Amino acid sequence: MMLTILYSVALGIILAINPVRTEGDRTCQFCLNCDTISTLACMVGEGLRTVPDISDTNRVCTMNLSYNEIQCIKDNTFKRYSLLKCLYLIENQLTVIEDAAFCGTPLESLNLARNNLTAVPKLACLGSTLMNLNLRNNFIQTLNAMSVRGLNLAYLNLEYNCIHYIDPEAFVGLGHSIINLANNQLFCIKLVSSKT
Repeated sequence: MMLTILYSVALGIILAINPVRTEGDRTCQFCLNCDTISTLACMVGEGLRTVPDISDTNRVCTMNLSYNEIQCIKDNTFKRYSLLKCLYLIENQLTVIEDAAFCGTPLESLNLARNNLTAVPKLACLGSTLMNLNLRNNFIQTLNAMSVRGLNLAYLNLEYNCIHYIDPEAFVGLGHSIINLANNQLFCIKLVSSKT
């Protein structure tokens, strides 16, 4: 397993550290915001069809449910995870994420890469905490004015989707965010400038 480390010399802090998945390597990714390894719930490649019920939810800070067969996440699924900051659902079969699926969590990082999503999930209940949203390699076709409204994202990854239309007001309010739109079907983007 290889590690990617981003380091800020000026600030003297590590900004992100994540294992990079190599062929045949399905190990857990983790988040620096967690205090101890006991806060990690790792169920990678277990053939899960639903989010499992964990008995000690009030201690889970990072959860990795990648490489499973989860298709739907229902409202309040993660409500009991009051400390959950990082959630990885990479390469499942997600097609539906209900509006209140993540409500009640302080999620800062949500990775939904390589699923079957056709729209950006409604994540308004995470507006004050969510900073990193990865929707890479899905089937998203459009971004409307409300797709990411109310979120305070620092990084939004939408590369390798099928995006062919972006509403001019789609990113209003995001401020100084990094948005990755590479490898989509875009020819021209007209955006309204955000007043911050």
